[in-house]
Amino acid sequence: MRSALYSGIPALKENGMDPVIGSFHAVFAPKATSPGVLSTLAGALERTVNVVLIRWREPSWTSCI
Repeated sequence: MRSALYSGIPALKENGMDPVIGSFHAVFAPKATSPGVLSTLAGALERTVNVVLIRWREPSWTSCI
């Protein structure tokens, strides 16, 4: 599918290419981090990801959470 921003430029798939592009993100905390702090961080990350998903409106991303 062509980007709305670059509608005059053919998509890679239109040129016979079908690349798979992915990424991996992680958040780390020290081993001695208290469960309360980890819970707070997990909640904040979940809310942040949900806000980004709403902005992107990409339903396929929800399967990654």
